[in-house]
Amino acid sequence: MNTRNLWLTTAAALAVFVALDLVVRYARFPGYGALIGFGGCVVIVVVSKWIGKVLLERSEGYYEHDVAPDVQEDLRGE
Repeated sequence: MNTRNLWLTTAAALAVFVALDLVVRYARFPGYGALIGFGGCVVIVVVSKWIGKVLLERSEGYYEHDVAPDVQEDLRGE
């Protein structure tokens, strides 16, 4: 599934849930649950990206320092 189809599917699902909110009034304004759910998803994505950036991402040469120089030459075929 490409990105455009994913966005269209997500927008369609959001429209369905907002329409259901119009029929079943349990909050002060229509779309309240959809808005809270969307906001929660945005928070989860932003926090996950931050955690990945801060805790999981390593510098570009991080693993090169673990290999002895003579072994590095062998791996390169020199």
